[in-house]
Amino acid sequence: MVDVLQIGGLSLVGYEVARFLFEKVLERFGDRVVDVVGESMTSFLQSSSIVGRVMQPAFYRVYYSALRSGRFEWAFMRGVPHREAYLRIIRDSFLDTSIPAVANVAHTNNMYFWPKWAFSSMLLFTSLEIASPGAGEWTLKVEVPPQGIGIYNNRGRQFIKDYFLHRNPEGYREIREFYKTFMDMVASKEKPRNLRLGLRNRPLRWVAGGVIPLLWLRGKWWVAFPYRDIPPIGLNHFGGLSQDSEERMHPRLMALREFLEEFLILTEPPEPGAKATRKIIRVSGEFHEDIKVNRHFKRLQSYHKALREAQDGITIVDDKRDVVKMHSIDTPL
Repeated sequence: MVDVLQIGGLSLVGYEVARFLFEKVLERFGDRVVDVVGESMTSFLQSSSIVGRVMQPAFYRVYYSALRSGRFEWAFMRGVPHREAYLRIIRDSFLDTSIPAVANVAHTNNMYFWPKWAFSSMLLFTSLEIASPGAGEWTLKVEVPPQGIGIYNNRGRQFIKDYFLHRNPEGYREIREFYKTFMDMVASKEKPRNLRLGLRNRPLRWVAGGVIPLLWLRGKWWVAFPYRDIPPIGLNHFGGLSQDSEERMHPRLMALREFLEEFLILTEPPEPGAKATRKIIRVSGEFHEDIKVNRHFKRLQSYHKALREAQDGITIVDDKRDVVKMHSIDTPL
């Protein structure tokens, strides 16, 4: 019965720890585990994302409660550079709640635990480097560490702004100057030079971005911008922040997901209570080949359609015969 007790105890720890322990149980007891819980249950415990949803939140609650109390510091974020600085930021971000606004970035992927979860964005403390491999060409090099800390909602975004920007305004002015210097070089077509910017004590969020669509309509080129009615108010691009580790490693995937969540092509003006026909978008060319974004297409478009029907009262019908293809356009970057 020892093996059964060990398996039963897995619900008290995090998913990663749970899987590790379960694999150790399998190594030690082998077929006896399968005989007790069954082959299908063994496979379920090894791979199910549902188990992760249950185990991770329980693990996080214990993890961050212990972290806040100052006990067992040695057990947290092993192998993570700047561990002591990260621990201090996480503790400071608890504010008046039992859940921190900043966390181990690997944990911020779990939307089922964090209150008002909206994204999974890493705080980048490394460096940015802009180089020019040739005339009219620019490359942005970003050093993204495999581990670190991140934020998961707008409360964390505000905390980081208060914590770093207000403490180090001069450092962030240098970031704005870095950006301005680059844009001036592009506009003036002066001789390119390499630019480098360190981010210690003035982190940036990784990663944010989006898409600006150019549309050929009625014999003219148009640029589409959404209107944002919350701060910062005004015309914006179709974009946002990363939601998991895959998007942090592949920024194009994040940008296109945000675009497909927010952009629709309708054949009639959208009016509450009315029916509108939607044209299907197909992402092709370099985007599709590099990151396989079309695997997200149906889910994202269905989600957007459901929101418009629920929030705006617009009934959307798909016209699968009329497909709009979207291609990437080369830029200097």
